[in-house]
Amino acid sequence: MTKFITREEIAGWLAQLASFECFFHCFENEIRNTIVEGNLFKPGDKVAIGASGGKDSTVLAYIMKLLNERHNYRLNLVLLSIDEGITGYREDSLETGKQNQKDYALPLTNHTKIYMKNKLVMLQFFSGYNADDIAEMPNTHSL
Repeated sequence: MTKFITREEIAGWLAQLASFECFFHCFENEIRNTIVEGNLFKPGDKVAIGASGGKDSTVLAYIMKLLNERHNYRLNLVLLSIDEGITGYREDSLETGKQNQKDYALPLTNHTKIYMKNKLVMLQFFSGYNADDIAEMPNTHSL
């Protein structure tokens, strides 16, 4: 037997779609108002977006690119990933950063890897431990 879609089902889907559109509109406006009222940027500013590979940084990259283009902020947006040099810790998120680079056509930089490695060398020199040693220690994941 063929099941027909009722008017109530269609009305429910349309209401849900409208609520999604309303959410996106409000979300974008809230971020835009924060940028404008806080005078956060000026045209030509270089803005680094932390690209951890998680959903928060991915949404931030998306919304900043969208608003930059929509409202002509003329910002120079850059994705910034930090590779702490801990084996097995950051590989997946770095891949997500590379995918975001492609998806949003934004440059991805990892210059902090050198800085972090220098810090880790200093840590190893003074403590005798490297980052992998520290990551494997019990109760050090919240440091």
